Amino acid sequence: MARRPKGVGVRFCEVPLDDQLKIYQFAMKEATKMQKIKYHELSRLIELNFGVHVWPATIRDWIVKGKHPLRHPKHGLSTKAERRPPDGEIIPDFLGLIYSDLHFHRVGNTLWLSLTTTYDAWAEAVASRFSVYGHVSIRPVLSADTPEWRTSIYLDARSWNDAFISPMRLPRHDAIRFLARAVDGDGWISLNASQARSKRPTFAINISKSYPNNAYMLKEVISSVGWHVSVISRFKREGHHLNGRIFESKRREYFLSIYRKDEVDEFLRSVTMLHPFKEVRRRWALKILDEEMSRDQALKIWRSLHIAEKIAKTRSQLRAVDQLMATYASEGRREKLEKLIAIKEALSSKLSSLKPLLERLTRDVDGPLPYTSFSLPNSRVTITPRSSSAGSCTCPTAPSAS
Repeated sequence: MARRPKGVGVRFCEVPLDDQLKIYQFAMKEATKMQKIKYHELSRLIELNFGVHVWPATIRDWIVKGKHPLRHPKHGLSTKAERRPPDGEIIPDFLGLIYSDLHFHRVGNTLWLSLTTTYDAWAEAVASRFSVYGHVSIRPVLSADTPEWRTSIYLDARSWNDAFISPMRLPRHDAIRFLARAVDGDGWISLNASQARSKRPTFAINISKSYPNNAYMLKEVISSVGWHVSVISRFKREGHHLNGRIFESKRREYFLSIYRKDEVDEFLRSVTMLHPFKEVRRRWALKILDEEMSRDQALKIWRSLHIAEKIAKTRSQLRAVDQLMATYASEGRREKLEKLIAIKEALSSKLSSLKPLLERLTRDVDGPLPYTSFSLPNSRVTITPRSSSAGSCTCPTAPSAS
């Protein structure tokens, strides 16, 4: 039973839906008039004008977190989506992403999933995958000195509790999809083009984990599929750089590798990657194998893909910077603006140095450029655009480095 405030006869949830919408609009209008938002004052104004008590924390969720108090279909609101229980199609993807890039929190009846990345196309792909099951939003954030994109997914916690099952219980075809999502988040497709091994290039599927329990679980899932896997552990490292930031590894790293030619070939042909650039790499790996390309040609293509992905991520960060600058300019936050201007100059300089390198690498590659040879399928659902405001946009058809 919900707690009733002392001395208050009417609570917000007890009034009709139309009145709730009026109270919400009144609170948002009054908040725009305040130089510094005071949630207790907004609660007092609502009680004075409507005779209804709304908790200050509830008003804060409306303004700060973008939550909307109504989900009734007759209002046709775009800020919330109908929450649906999971089906058999989403569970392998859900588990694979939970074991890699997705973080989850339970807040009341809401299961909140979040993903933070420098690549907006990856954020949009994850949001698009879950948008039919609940509300999704994508917005730019500034993490230390790195502009990034954050996807938030809000699901019904009670119905999604059944989705938290052991991956060992999945049938073989779902276990392979689970592994594909783990590669989407924490893995990569590597090219083995050593002259000492073979004149023809081969590929391997790799996953990196920091927790031994997760690494052991992934090893068991790969073994249950019937594939061979090698596990290598590396001691913690100190002071290494990643995206311009300094991290200190406090744990060992565990590298799992699927390396046998027939098993890698089965993986590449039986999955579709959710990460846009990893899907491009998968298709190029199949193209290299099917056409029996030479070692030198495969190396040129793979290096071109690497630089193309760097360019696409840099452009993605520049888009995040532009949106953050517009937000901070409207709020008059000069210190943040100066910081973003310096970040934008550094990213622009990085982009200008990568473009000639990509042109030089792709000069001798036959056919179309590697990152535009394949078109990824269009999404059938719309999601919140790359900003904190509500709306809709369509996921990109393919990653772009141009």
